Amino acid sequence: MQALQKGDIVSPTVTSEIAEGIIQFFKESTATRTHDIYVGITNDVERRLFNEHNVDKNQRDNWVYFKAFSADQARLVESVLIEKADFDGGEGGGGEDCVFVYAFLKTPNTKR
Repeated sequence: MQALQKGDIVSPTVTSEIAEGIIQFFKESTATRTHDIYVGITNDVERRLFNEHNVDKNQRDNWVYFKAFSADQARLVESVLIEKADFDGGEGGGGEDCVFVYAFLKTPNTKR
């Protein structure tokens, strides 16, 4: 099976692959603990990551996102990463159009 790329649309059968893709992305970063990584869902990656969370768009090694098949799938990925992989985040937010799962390395400049 071909590796997922940023922004890929996936079917519900590969929910775990989105979670694994995010985990793998951060294994190669400066994060020493998964709780140093914030995960969430949104309908607008630009607004949420770079405006609301104040993530530096130029620090490409510090953030990633994937497009899920549905908001339910996005919520499931978010839940798995928070509950099973100890990522930081707030479960249960977002509307039915929130199909993007994003994650970023928390820094002194980012906002939870």
